[in-house]
Amino acid sequence: MLLKLEVLLLYFYFKFSIKRDGYAAIEKYISEVQQTIKMNHRRMDTSLMRIEREIESIVSKLERNNPCIFKSIVAYKMLKKRRYPVVIKTGIKFPPFAAHAWVEVYGERFVYGEEKTSKYCEMKTYS
Repeated sequence: MLLKLEVLLLYFYFKFSIKRDGYAAIEKYISEVQQTIKMNHRRMDTSLMRIEREIESIVSKLERNNPCIFKSIVAYKMLKKRRYPVVIKTGIKFPPFAAHAWVEVYGERFVYGEEKTSKYCEMKTYS
């Protein structure tokens, strides 16, 4: 239950921050948790999968327009807090034009979206 509450609070926090300040505000929030974290490289435990399921379930119901950015930023904050080595990546593709955001943990794609991230030209990485 606390995990669901954390997802909801972070989602609404970023939803209103982006609405107020625009997408450029995301960099500010990501940089707040910048730090070097050393962890076991292959520790894919059940809490990681639980976090992914909760974010997918909750944010998908709340956000229709740009779910990948909200899922990614919520996942980033939650995983950084738990000391996972996580990065957010953004990319574009065309034709037709499309933008996407996803999260990588341990250098592997973690979440979000049905699209294959290999179709996107990587634009920026936030670690």
